Amino acid sequence: MAAVAALPVQAERIRLWQALNRCQPERPMILAQTAGLISPDALRCADPLARQWESALSWKLYCHEYIHDDSPCTATLDIRYAIEVSDFGLKEGRIYGDVDGYGAYKIDPPIVALSDFDKLHPRHIRVDHEDTQRRFQTAN
Repeated sequence: MAAVAALPVQAERIRLWQALNRCQPERPMILAQTAGLISPDALRCADPLARQWESALSWKLYCHEYIHDDSPCTATLDIRYAIEVSDFGLKEGRIYGDVDGYGAYKIDPPIVALSDFDKLHPRHIRVDHEDTQRRFQTAN
């Protein structure tokens, strides 16, 4: 991972994104949304948190090798906040194809009648600071 992150192309991608963020783009940037490329069967870690990190790192390497968009492959691991997010009162369904829970799916809409709008409410988001700190300590 560190060897790929140290390649000159990665520094150039970072520089180009920074220029875009300063509203001084040098060219159009290409970002492919590639979530779900790493099969859960390919992961070796057993711990759920370690599997999440393994998947994130594997995804970075996969994108570097096969996608070739402008997303930089960095030598960092994002330790995200542990959060709990409620729904909006209704949950969308997903109808999967051949492989249950993995791959392409279509949405089973939660709003099918005008009366369904009455079931909606704002989401509630709570940060679990203790779990976030545990994640950070585990990563270190």
